Amino acid sequence: MNDIALSRLPPELAAQIRAEAERSGASWEDTVVRLLRNALAAPAGADTARRRDLSDLAGTWTQEDADEFDRNLAEQRRIQPQDWQ
Repeated sequence: MNDIALSRLPPELAAQIRAEAERSGASWEDTVVRLLRNALAAPAGADTARRRDLSDLAGTWTQEDADEFDRNLAEQRRIQPQDWQ
């Protein structure tokens, strides 16, 4: 494996890498290699920011998917009289 030395690494970036290494339980070097691999595997222009929401899924359903979901949800919400006796 080739060695690489980074100079002028912004402190906030170093802190993010260190936090990621601690979170994943990996070494600093392994974390940098993983982050580089992930960044290079992403399509050009892809948004690689880590999110904690479901925004990547927004807008992925067709109208037919949404209609089926609504029908199934309505069925689940219907009160069955025998359940209340």
